[in-house]
Amino acid sequence: MKKALVVLLSLLCVMSSVLFAGGSSEGSSGEIVLDFPTWQAEEGGFALFWKDMVEQFEASHPNVKINMTQIPFNQFTDILITRYSANDAPDITHIASRFFEQFASQGWFENLDPYFEEAGILEDWTSLQSSMVYNGHNEGLLVLGYGFVLYYNEQILNEAGVSVPTTVDELKDAILAIEALGNPDISAFGVTTMQHSNTYQDFSNFVVGEGSTLIKDGKYNLTSPEVIKAAEDYNFVASRAPKGVSTEMLRQLFVDGKVAMIIDGSFVVPLLETADEDIKPYLKVAKTPFDYTPGTISNSLHMSANLSDERKALVWEFMQQVASPENQILYANYTQGPCGRLSSSEGISDPMIAFMNEVGADTRSILPDSANLMRNYSRFTDTVITYVLQLQNEGADVAGIMAALEADLLKNSLEP
Repeated sequence: MKKALVVLLSLLCVMSSVLFAGGSSEGSSGEIVLDFPTWQAEEGGFALFWKDMVEQFEASHPNVKINMTQIPFNQFTDILITRYSANDAPDITHIASRFFEQFASQGWFENLDPYFEEAGILEDWTSLQSSMVYNGHNEGLLVLGYGFVLYYNEQILNEAGVSVPTTVDELKDAILAIEALGNPDISAFGVTTMQHSNTYQDFSNFVVGEGSTLIKDGKYNLTSPEVIKAAEDYNFVASRAPKGVSTEMLRQLFVDGKVAMIIDGSFVVPLLETADEDIKPYLKVAKTPFDYTPGTISNSLHMSANLSDERKALVWEFMQQVASPENQILYANYTQGPCGRLSSSEGISDPMIAFMNEVGADTRSILPDSANLMRNYSRFTDTVITYVLQLQNEGADVAGIMAALEADLLKNSLEP
């Protein structure tokens, strides 16, 4: 009953979108109208970028209008799935990339390999573009994928007499040295310590960063020695982190000088400008203290396989425009985050963002390498988080917790 209601609401939203926003159509004067629904049409710097892209495209294509419409994020994926199911796909498909498998597994997306090969885009693109591959073919252009970085308070590290950690062992030593300062108002390291989607992220950073994966050869790898080692390292840092803290709270604690080090994406950078003047100069960024840089994906552009050849050509021209070096720099400067094109780093105005863009050259995704788990991403991560929270307790039975997690996942039909 609940599922039927969701579908009905989604259909009503689609009908409203078509009735009031225009949809994919021919304009009254014979112009071509490209339908571009997104959840970012009113989202700060992202909105500015997409509006700029629309204006650029319309200026270079006088007979084309792009109808960009805003749909709330919590409805967006359901509405798009309903539209694709009804053979009413938008011309320009923009999705939160973690839902890629749900669309690609239905055969809805165009194979973009021939387009990419002709344009040479992938020769200069983030390594996380591999997340857009389905059945051996690229079926999307990753707009935003980012590697995690270490944010650190240089003043606190100097007081503790330690350098910026470059290995997990150095990270542990730095934590102990900062704790030895005896300042009760400062935590050496922070992670998300409540039921929050980023709790999965923080834990997976250690697993992937230390060179392992949660899934190996199509099976769970949760009780392997290398994953247990990463889980023990996570337990070391997480058991010392401030308790009951969301990601948003943790970022603010770092900016306020209350946490010496955190591992996060680019979303911290805008907050640094709000730091007190006596703290701001000491808030810096470095590579994570791992063998590999963990990362994840945010959003991507796709082309429906059912579009006419004329519309496919226009959608590809729009993608190429987004991917151009100059517009990739615009993306980074508008959004204060990394872009896909690696060589655009030199033109990015914020040195921290430029650094993060360079990190994208060799970044490993923390997302599960499993079509089934990506289709059931929320259920999978919610289960993992339940057990990761247990890993945050000092003296936790790490091996026992990981074994219990694997058993729970299999019991609930969450096989890789």
